[in-house]
Formats: sequence, C-alpha cells, structure tokens
Amino acid sequence: MNIRSIDLQVLIPHATEVSKIQHTANQQTASQQHDFASQWQKISQDRQQQVQTINQSEGGKIKEKKEAQDKRRDQGRTKEQAQRKDDRVQLPHAPQAFPDTSLGHTIDIKT
Repeated sequence: MNIRSIDLQVLIPHATEVSKIQHTANQQTASQQHDFASQWQKISQDRQQQVQTINQSEGGKIKEKKEAQDKRRDQGRTKEQAQRKDDRVQLPHAPQAFPDTSLGHTIDIKT
C-alpha cells in the first residue's frame, strides 16, 4: 500500500491527536481502578471498626437452638432439685447408719 505525501502530511497530525486520546483513556482507566481500590479499602476499614450484627434469620435459628438447650437443661435441673428436696426431707428422719464416730475412719486391707 502506497501512501502519498499529501496523505502522510494529514496523517501525522492525526496520529499525535490519537496518541493523546489513547493516553487519556489509559490514564482514566488507571484512575478509576485506583479510586475503586481506595473505596474498597475504606469500606474494609469501616467494617473492621464496626460491631457486626447478626441477621434476624440467623439469630432466630441460634436463639431457637439455645432456647431448646436451656429448656432441656431446666427440665433436668427440676428433676434433680426434686430428688434433692426428697433427700433433704428424708435425711433428718432417717436413723444414722454409723452412730459410732470412730467407725469409717480406718480401712483394713487383707493381702
């Protein structure tokens, strides 16, 4: 392909304009990426300094599970407490198994 001298005279000024436009576009892209990165960094720092909240859906599941565990624990406690109350009531009325205080303090071991 042959380029005539007149065409070359027209193309050279346009080439410099095109290079300026291309340089500006590259600068703009780099600038946008830098701005985007700085925004994410700011968001990250803000999130690190804030107290994280639990979504209600997650909180409900955890709460239900915890309530079920507490309920089972309380039921177990009430049974134990009832038995303890029964034991307390019976102890004062029950006769002593070892009336002699010297009994139960020594252990005889036979070999």
